[in-house]
Order: sequence, then C-alpha cells, then structure tokens
Amino acid sequence: MSNPSNGLPKATLAADSGPVPAGRPYRRRLSNYLLNKRLQLRYVGFVTILSTILSGTLGYLIWQQEHLASDQILASVDTLCEDGDTEACDEFRHDLDENLSRYDTTLVLVMAGVSVGLVVVLFFFMVVMTHKVAGPLYKISTYFIKMAHRRLGPVYPLRKGDMLQEFYDKFQGMHEAVRGQFQRDNELVERFLRACDEAGVSRSGKLGETLDALQLHHDKRTRALS
Repeated sequence: MSNPSNGLPKATLAADSGPVPAGRPYRRRLSNYLLNKRLQLRYVGFVTILSTILSGTLGYLIWQQEHLASDQILASVDTLCEDGDTEACDEFRHDLDENLSRYDTTLVLVMAGVSVGLVVVLFFFMVVMTHKVAGPLYKISTYFIKMAHRRLGPVYPLRKGDMLQEFYDKFQGMHEAVRGQFQRDNELVERFLRACDEAGVSRSGKLGETLDALQLHHDKRTRALS
C-alpha cells in the first residue's frame, strides 16, 4: 500500500493540520513569525534601517542645536563678565558649563534610548505585520504543493487579523470547486463499481483487471479527498 503522504514534506503536511485542539498549548517564537524570511526580512530590514537613519539624523540635529545654544549662552556670559568680577565670573561660567554639558549628555542618552526603543518596536511591528501577509501566502503554497501531489483535503480559513482575506476566499472557492468535482467523479466511479458487483460482473480477465485498476484509482482518490 502506498504512503498516504505521497512524498509530501513533513513540514508541508503539518502546515495545515486544521485548528489546534482546545487545551493544547501553542508556543509562539520569533521563528514562527518568519515563515518567509527572504520576503519578510527584506521589508523588515528596509524599515529598520530607514528608521535608524531618520531617528539618528533627527537626534543629531537636535543635539547640534542644543550644543549651539549652550555655546551661545556661554558666549553671552563671557560678554557680561568682561567688566565684572573675574574670579566670580569664572566660577559661575565653570558651573554653568558643567551643567550645560551634563544636560547635553543626558539629552544624547535619552535620544539614543528613544531611538533604540523605536527601532526595536518597529522591528517587531514589521515582523508581525509581514507575518500577516506571509502567513496566508505560505498557507496557500502548502495547498498548491498538496494539489501537485494529488491531495485535495479541506481548506481551512485564515486566522482573524490575517491579510489577503479576499484573495484567500477566492482561492478557497476555486479549491472547493475542484474538490467538489473530484468528489462527484469519485461518487460516479463508486456507483459504477457497486453496480458491477451487484450485477455479478466477474473480476477475472481484462475486464477484471480494468475494474481492479478503477477500484485502486477510487481508493486513492478517496484518500486524496480526506
């Protein structure tokens, strides 16, 4: 007896096993979201690099303006202290310079933290969003592989929130139409074989070989439709 998998890869067979039984835990990992790494990482990488460049450029411009403002403040203090108490002015300028430098450093660290956090959030957001597209495409591709191996089992719906719902519905309608035609043809073959048995048609000779081959074809088609 032939293997019911018909040479299908194990990953393909498990890709569409239907709804997960109640009470059965399903662990989500990052690899579960990267179904098509080549497609997904292309867009995830583009958005991540773009967001890094934009946030870095914006942060540098803010730091540059803040540093320029600090220099202008110190220059104004130097101008005001030209005719004043030199020692008091130097002490005041030193304290002010330290405070401004500390503030500039804090600003840089805050902007760096926000930029890193933004990039990380965008990275995972893009992984999830591309998964909502790659998931349906991956699921459809598994059905194509099964159809190529003459397997026409039921098509399960997409998860709530997945993209390409309209496209998937049309694919599902096409698949069900082909499956329905196969079922009707298989029922006709079954009726014919049953009629032959009821009529007492002998399974010997060339006619018997033909009926046996038709019975084998019917059995394979039945397994393909399950």
